[in-house]
Amino acid sequence: MRLTKRGPNMTKNIAMCSLALLVGCSDFWGTYEITDNADAGIVPDLLGSTCERMEPYELIDGVYKTCCDPNDTAKSEINLQKTIDQVQKLSGTAEPTVKIGCETPRQFTLRRLSADTTIGETAMLPLIMRSTIIDGSGSTLDAGLVDRHFLVKPGVSLTLKNMKLIKGRATSIPDPTRWPAATDGAVKTTADAACGGSILAFGRLTLVNVFITESRSEHSMLAAGGAICTSGATVALNNSILFGNSAVAQNSGRAEGAAAYFYATNADLYSSTILANINNTTVANGAAAIQFVSAQSKQLNSYNSLMINYYSLATLQNASANYAIYLGCGASTNIVSTFAFDKMLKGSCMGGATGVPSSLAISNTGQDWPAPTPGPTMISTSIALDGKLQLTTDAGVCKAAPLDYFGLPRKASGCMPGAVELRQ
Repeated sequence: MRLTKRGPNMTKNIAMCSLALLVGCSDFWGTYEITDNADAGIVPDLLGSTCERMEPYELIDGVYKTCCDPNDTAKSEINLQKTIDQVQKLSGTAEPTVKIGCETPRQFTLRRLSADTTIGETAMLPLIMRSTIIDGSGSTLDAGLVDRHFLVKPGVSLTLKNMKLIKGRATSIPDPTRWPAATDGAVKTTADAACGGSILAFGRLTLVNVFITESRSEHSMLAAGGAICTSGATVALNNSILFGNSAVAQNSGRAEGAAAYFYATNADLYSSTILANINNTTVANGAAAIQFVSAQSKQLNSYNSLMINYYSLATLQNASANYAIYLGCGASTNIVSTFAFDKMLKGSCMGGATGVPSSLAISNTGQDWPAPTPGPTMISTSIALDGKLQLTTDAGVCKAAPLDYFGLPRKASGCMPGAVELRQ
């Protein structure tokens, strides 16, 4: 016979306890159930759960749920890193899911697990070597402007859900003799460019309910992709926000893709917001928040999304480097009625670029746009512009749109483009 203690978060077994000795086995505060068990002499549950055994995760219904200590944030941070690392070494082809196990959202300050990684191939979290899904459970991952958050190898995919990534930083790119090219033009060595302040992906990248902010790419020659850099990949942003990221060109270098640099990449944006990202450069080379460069006929599709960059940076002297979108030679865009942007540059394969007027028919407001928040009184710089934004959507799009980034419902008609719905 076996006595099994039932508790809200644990199951403990006391073997070899007969019914006659039940009183002696009671601890006066537990509830017990007597069950038959042929292996009553084996009591592995007495060792406790995997978290109690100081392991980094517990496997629950196929999900690798990280062990989160409510009293020890540093240990919880290390458990996340160790879980991702161990999942990358699994055998088989299944796509594992890692989920942060904290009951309420936390802010994790990331620390490198190893300092001996090759230059340009570093990240705060372990290298993504197999297709992986990571659910942040609403938590924030802070890279402290030390390095980017994620690096994804070619041929695998990374899906990120329900998280905020802050203060990533890129200062180099991987060696092109070991990795595919990360930027357009002549092959760049690790010392020639930086790309992907928060994420550098050579495989498929999907963001669902992800907010990336305060991340940056910085370099003296080419700083690209303040938040995201992709090469030869496919990207999907769903209900996600890229706000306040930057590409910082030191000295007389170029800055491109303050929010994202898509090289040889197909990209789909659904109900996402690209807002107030900065290309900080003195070179007027025609750059944008999203730098979409490719000579391989790639396409940028955007549905019910909002891209505002040019007019949100009225105080920046070199406004020519801060368009919303730059389409390079060979790239195209699917501009539909549910695509709101302020200004776009379209490159020519013969050289040069031409401006594309705003889909909102707006002029320079002279004001910066506010950061997305759970309950803004205005989503834009003026109530009048709110109305113009709502005209970029239709009832079908609004009805089909999911909850916004903050988990609140959208209007059935006349919803706001982007990841945040206007509050009434």
